[in-house]
Amino acid sequence: MVRPGERHEHRGVVLQILEVNPYRTFSGRTEYMVAYVIIDGKWRSPVAHFWLREREDPRPVIERIIDNYLQIKGSLR
Repeated sequence: MVRPGERHEHRGVVLQILEVNPYRTFSGRTEYMVAYVIIDGKWRSPVAHFWLREREDPRPVIERIIDNYLQIKGSLR
């Protein structure tokens, strides 16, 4: 589980968790909508979101987000 304020670093880029909002799916399972920003040196992304299941490990999701960012970062600046 992730908590607001946590900072996760991968390949020199930081993903900072801003909010974690629980909700129930139609089938009654708890999932989480997680708000985050990417911080790369002085550059800071707009707020974005990802979703996690209740017992899902967030690390692979965070690493995939940062890897995707690194692939497109040249077109963002």
